[in-house]
Amino acid sequence: MKGAVRYRLQVARDKEFDNVVYAREHQPFSAHCPSKCFEVGTYFWRYRATVQGETAENVTDWSRIRSFVITRESVPFP
Repeated sequence: MKGAVRYRLQVARDKEFDNVVYAREHQPFSAHCPSKCFEVGTYFWRYRATVQGETAENVTDWSRIRSFVITRESVPFP
């Protein structure tokens, strides 16, 4: 994202993000490899960015919610 100085990432087991299982604050890049492997199941993720403005930093709204599935056949990639 243009002007982004850091990102916040959340991964949850539910679309409402009541059960966040992984979060990363102050992530400097838009790409991230979690430090842990996720268990088998469906997960939902979203992010928001902190953007440097002319006089202050602004936080964006959360991104649209996306999902991914970890199957029994998934290869661990910590």
